[in-house]
Amino acid sequence: MNTLTTHTLLPLEQLALASAHETKERHRYRGLARRLRATAPEASRLMAELGRECEQRLETLRDAARALGLSACLVIDDTEASTSGKRQRLFSVDVALERQALKQTLESADASRRFFEWLLETNATPELYRPLLACVAQKRAECRVLGERLAQSSLEA
Repeated sequence: MNTLTTHTLLPLEQLALASAHETKERHRYRGLARRLRATAPEASRLMAELGRECEQRLETLRDAARALGLSACLVIDDTEASTSGKRQRLFSVDVALERQALKQTLESADASRRFFEWLLETNATPELYRPLLACVAQKRAECRVLGERLAQSSLEA
């Protein structure tokens, strides 16, 4: 007996999940950019750029939602509160701590990539295919860039 079932989400569910997830990612990158600014300016600039890319993905999701008449289902929080409800206290003071922050960030980015791949796999709405495919491609690139930065920081040690 085959117990595997294909799960398909409704477009409003996909948009709500994707926008909530990407909003959390944006907050995480902005927080990392702030915490790394003083002692790891290159890493801080990278985190700020990745946060801007989150904003672009959120705009892509907004456009897709508008096209489907589902703008109300988007979860986009513009406040700068930490995603866990309390501020993380990570301050990079040396190369080892910067490397640790980059490693954790890469792990989170990889989980985010897998999340968007899952959304793409469960998609049954043609209008969401391209936006989700673009998110997957961008998340793969994000992981590659973070991996390169992590490797570079290892060489600097």
